Amino acid sequence: MAFKMNGMNFGQGTGSMMNNPNLKPDEASMYNKKKESVYNKNKDSVYNKNKDSVYNKNKETMYKKNDPYANALKRDPKLPEYIKKRKTLEKGSAEYNANQNRINKAYGKGPMRDQEAKVTKENDRKTVTVTDTPGVSTVTEKKKDNKEKTTTVDHIKGTVTKDKVKAGKDGKMGTDDDKKKTRTRKKFAETKFGKSKLGQKLVNKKNKKGGINSATVNA
Repeated sequence: MAFKMNGMNFGQGTGSMMNNPNLKPDEASMYNKKKESVYNKNKDSVYNKNKDSVYNKNKETMYKKNDPYANALKRDPKLPEYIKKRKTLEKGSAEYNANQNRINKAYGKGPMRDQEAKVTKENDRKTVTVTDTPGVSTVTEKKKDNKEKTTTVDHIKGTVTKDKVKAGKDGKMGTDDDKKKTRTRKKFAETKFGKSKLGQKLVNKKNKKGGINSATVNA
């Protein structure tokens, strides 16, 4: 319901004030400026708030992706231990190099110090190559004409992974019908029976009974 007072119309919304012929030019101009000011202020506030939120979120995500230490820590949670230990070791020593290899492995870059590859056996039937990277891994590759076996001892994770590849019906390696098999287990602990399956069973049996502490896996 609208009513009039002294030539002004109330109740018809803001448009009625803008179009009111009784308003002086200065009054109409002042009203429009105030309206535009409030509108722009609210518009800028919402825009800047959303813009800053998106920018900060993207910036934070980008920073996490490009943070080398954070990425290295995800690969190896023991990274802080390696860095702390490095300060106590003599630079260039075997232990220092092994420790530095673990750091480089976590970062995914840098040289593997004292890495050595040896052909331990080679004849017409088989070739055996052992690649040792101190502190990181020992990889043994056995190759025959129709068969390959790679054993990777991971000194960081404490696992042994065996990858076997055998030629398929065509008798050739490197084709689509090759038969592949991969198996990963924990490294065997050193026992009085050596690193044998029998030794592991006896150790596990005694551990369950609480007879001895868990056997230490050699790094």
